[in-house]
Amino acid sequence: MLKFLIKNKKKNFSLKCWAKIFYRLPQLIAIECYLIVTRISGAKINEFVCIEKFFVRDAKKLSVDFGSFIAKDVRLALHAPIEIGKCCVINAGAKILTASHNIDDPYWRMFAKKIVIMDYAWIAMDAIILPGVTVGRGAVVGAGAVVRNDVPENCVVAGNPAIVVRKRNSFENF
Repeated sequence: MLKFLIKNKKKNFSLKCWAKIFYRLPQLIAIECYLIVTRISGAKINEFVCIEKFFVRDAKKLSVDFGSFIAKDVRLALHAPIEIGKCCVINAGAKILTASHNIDDPYWRMFAKKIVIMDYAWIAMDAIILPGVTVGRGAVVGAGAVVRNDVPENCVVAGNPAIVVRKRNSFENF
């Protein structure tokens, strides 16, 4: 993000614009440092990604595509891979859980399944995504929703368990 600002600086930026950049500079530097540490840990993070800060146990299983945003206090349980598409937003307090325990197993064994969040999806505040779920392209997961089944493309889901509330306009132009 800092590279973009420096590379694309323009002489016609207003004083107000530069003031905002300098005001946010400590936060931008912290985000950039966190991205560097996460990449060094093995995560595949594309350009123009903003990750405010979350705890990563096994970063090698994380893949975040171009232009996505992950807010503070997002919990990623990386027992299995998590793939986040381009231009996705994951708001604060969301939990993406790739593992659980088999309640019918007397030894309480754990199982793990991959989670895929496709391009242009929005996971709202405090939503929970359970193991094996695919969130479709352009889908919206409402605040506090518990998603246990795949979310269709361009749909809005809400509730516990999450159900389709309505269909969105198509994202063909993106």
